[in-house]
Amino acid sequence: MIINEDNLRNLPAGWLWAKWGDISLISAGNPAPQGEEYFDNGKHPFVRVQDMGNLGNRVYLKRTKDYINDKVASALKLFPKGSVLFTKSGMSILLNQRAILADDMFVVSHIGVSLPLGEIPSEFLYYWLKTVDFKKLTHATTLPSLRLSKVEALPFPLAPIPEQHRIVAKIEELFTKLDTGVEALKKIKAQLKRYRQAVLKYAFEGKLTEQWRQEHKGELEPASKGETLELPELPDGWVWGHLGQCVELITKGESPKWQGFNYVTEGVPFIRSENVLWGDIDLSSVAYIPEDFHRKLRRSQVRPFDVLVNLVGASIGRCCVVPQTIKEGNLNQAVGLIRLSPILLPNFLMFLLISPDMQKIIHNSKVETARANISLTDLRELTIPIPSSLEQQQIVSEIERHFSISDQIEQVIEQGLKQSERLCQSILKKAFEGKLVPQDPEDEPAEKLLERIKAKKAELQKVKMNKKKKGR
Repeated sequence: MIINEDNLRNLPAGWLWAKWGDISLISAGNPAPQGEEYFDNGKHPFVRVQDMGNLGNRVYLKRTKDYINDKVASALKLFPKGSVLFTKSGMSILLNQRAILADDMFVVSHIGVSLPLGEIPSEFLYYWLKTVDFKKLTHATTLPSLRLSKVEALPFPLAPIPEQHRIVAKIEELFTKLDTGVEALKKIKAQLKRYRQAVLKYAFEGKLTEQWRQEHKGELEPASKGETLELPELPDGWVWGHLGQCVELITKGESPKWQGFNYVTEGVPFIRSENVLWGDIDLSSVAYIPEDFHRKLRRSQVRPFDVLVNLVGASIGRCCVVPQTIKEGNLNQAVGLIRLSPILLPNFLMFLLISPDMQKIIHNSKVETARANISLTDLRELTIPIPSSLEQQQIVSEIERHFSISDQIEQVIEQGLKQSERLCQSILKKAFEGKLVPQDPEDEPAEKLLERIKAKKAELQKVKMNKKKKGR
């Protein structure tokens, strides 16, 4: 990362170190208009930080979510096409967003704007900015922000103009090839998700264990019959039943604050909806409650092999089995606990609940309130297919085998995506070290370019001062 002006590397012949503020006009955007009346019938694009976040790998910002009307546009500064945008304040995760305006647009004050001077292509400045980590330059506030004075002082490797164009062309050629590979990897990743969904669907239609049933015909004890229902026909030995017929307990927890308790730094793990994932449990951010509160809530004390399911909010339906490593725990009101009788295996139920058909039923059962939720009664009344215990074990084994294969493939894909990101950074590093394309001794040296830019900038500042004087 280029952030230390006192330790600058040597540049190729014809290049020189300048300050970012020397080669461009840098400013912040406009305060956001407050009031819906400024956006009614809006026709002028107003760029916000989230618009840059939605760009993905694209360079040019062509459209925005919000548009302002003439009522406010005349009072705001319009930034020209080719301006290079960078996030100057906001959550740290957003600070390294970059974009080039594809048209004249209005920009919010959380975004900094850099207009390159002296024929410097916007793309050259944009790609250089991709090598600068703004997270290391912010000053600590509630909302991390970047001082424009720091931005202006950043050392900038200025190459001759013809070489800048060659560098941009080479970067875009290489990035296009990389992007093609990344898109292919992402498509495979999406296909893996559909594959896992298909595995679960086939599992609970009896298709995954069809051959296994034929091989064990006559050995299987059919599941206990449930009530007769008008439902699709099941494989031999399977029956329909209600989940409530297969459990010892269905319950949920309570809020510590409602009971007069607070979280503690050490104590009993307290499982919340954020800890319950799709088929897994994540205790990296688990909260803890006092022993007193844990003992008080006996009914929602968690045991190994309990099935947990999220009941409230955006994560409704996420489900996992409590592992043996969790010896004790409790849960809050947003998580349901299902303790099964021997009729059902915990992993069988967990995979069933996260299967696509069962997820549709769960989401159709939810009540839309301020926070959508499903009730314990809804869980008890879920109609589920029940095979024999032996076939349940086989179904779980088949699902885990298929998932293991897809997990291995996904791991290779993730490694490929990370490698692609490293290659991008390597390309940019070489580009701004002068190692990506050959130098041409016939190119006008950057020193003369910088002289013209400074003269142009001084002229612009003089015009600006004259306008201020006239305004007074």
